[in-house]
This record gives sequence, structure tokens and C-alpha cells, in this order.
Amino acid sequence: MTAVLPVVRVVVHPDGALVTRKGTLPVVDGRLEVRQLPLLLDASTLRARVEGVDIAELRSELDLLDEDRGEEGPDDAALRAAREELEAVDAELGATQALREVLSSLAPGFDEDEPRRALPDPARFTAWLAADRALGDRVEALDETVRVLRGRRRDLAERLRVLELDAVHRSDEVRWRRWRPTRRLAVALGETRKKKAELELSYRVPGASWSPPTPSTPTRR
Repeated sequence: MTAVLPVVRVVVHPDGALVTRKGTLPVVDGRLEVRQLPLLLDASTLRARVEGVDIAELRSELDLLDEDRGEEGPDDAALRAAREELEAVDAELGATQALREVLSSLAPGFDEDEPRRALPDPARFTAWLAADRALGDRVEALDETVRVLRGRRRDLAERLRVLELDAVHRSDEVRWRRWRPTRRLAVALGETRKKKAELELSYRVPGASWSPPTPSTPTRR
């Protein structure tokens, strides 16, 4: 489990900013993990302290593509839901077609390549006809299901294409926060039975700067 560690202090220097984060995180498999750290932080300046626990290893790495880096916006949620719905329809369509093939193979019939045999007795022949009708009705129902599913899949694929094109051409703050490149920090702890631990983390971001806001001047009338 990864978590976001709140920023508690920022000190700006001429060559960058020193950022301090602090908070309580869950201990999972003997380590703490922090996400949404700046991509351009200076990894050599990373310093960490865990209250009451020794740190065995401190490792910074890049977030991998498609991992959750922020809240999901409504457009991303619609895109994900469309993909999941299309996958479900594909699975149902494949299962229905496979069942149809199995039932079709079970239908009674005669093999023209086999030697001619005597016709079965009337009772057995009647049973064959009944089974053939039942299987035929079931296969026809499956054919209709396949037809409906193919139409539904076609509509879903078109809707998904529109959503994907919209996602490619859209660039808003919510989407940037979710997919922007970030860093992840893994803190391996020494022996501990704690389920939660307080972590204080600091690092330098080179090139960061700050300028005070310019106060607005009232307009005289």
C-alpha cells in the first residue's frame, strides 16, 4: 500500500527548495511506501527518520505507467467503465459461441461415409427427432444471443473509440495530476511489530523558486 505524505515545510534557497514531509503511514511487509513525490527531486539529498524504528534501506524509483497517481476524474471513469464493459461483452460472446458449437456437434445425424445400417426402431428414432428439435431450438436461441451481443459490442467499440479520441485531445489539470510522472519512495524498516509508523522525509528540489504574490492596487473612481 502506498500513501501520500503531507508537506509540512518548504525552505527556498537560491539553488532550489528543501521540502519536508511528515505523517503516519501503514507498515506493510516491513516497509513504508510514499507516492506522488516530485520527478526532479535530488535523490542524493533524501533523508528519512522513522519514530522508534531503524531504517534498513531507503530507495527512490519512478512510478510505472498506468498506476494510480491521483483521484479519478469523471472522464477517466467513463473510459475505464467502457473498457470493462467491452471486455465483459467479449467474454460473454466467446462463451456463447463456444456453447453453440458444442450443442451443434451433439445433434443426431447420419454419416454418409459410414456403411449403411438398418434404421433404428421407431421409439429410438422418435427420441432422436425430439433431441434434434430441442437442440435446434437451443441453437437458434444462441444464434439470436450472438446477434444481439455482436450489435452491442459494435456500439460499445464505437463509444470506446470516441472516449479514447477525446482522452488523447483533452488536457486538463485533473488528468495531468493523475498521469504526470512522479517518484515513489520505499523505506525498508528494521525489526518492528508496528502496524503504523511516523515518517519524516526531506529532500531538495533543484531549480525550484518562489515569489511573493503581487498585491492588487485598488482602482480609484
